[in-house]
Amino acid sequence: MIRAQPGIDKYISSYYHAHMSHRLQVLIPEGLDRRVRKAAERGRVSKGEWVRRALERALASPTDRSDPVKELATLGGPTGDIDQLLAEIESGRG
Repeated sequence: MIRAQPGIDKYISSYYHAHMSHRLQVLIPEGLDRRVRKAAERGRVSKGEWVRRALERALASPTDRSDPVKELATLGGPTGDIDQLLAEIESGRG
C-alpha cells in the first residue's frame, strides 16, 4: 500500500483550487439540492466537485439537438402565401 506524504493532499487541493478562477452560483429547488447532495455523498466528493464533474460530462457528450425550424419543415405542413392560407382557414370555418 502506497502512503501519501504528510500534507500532500492539502498541497494538491490548494493547487487544484488555485487554478479555478470563476465562481458560478446557481439557485436550484430544495429537492434537486437534496438529490445532488446525496449523489455527492455516494461518490464521496463535495457537492461542488460533483457538479463540476456533471458539467464536464454534459459538455463532453455530443448534443443531437437540431434546429426546431428545420424540424417543423419536415412535418409537411401547409406552406404558401400567408394571406391565401388565412383565407383557406376562414373558408373552412363556415
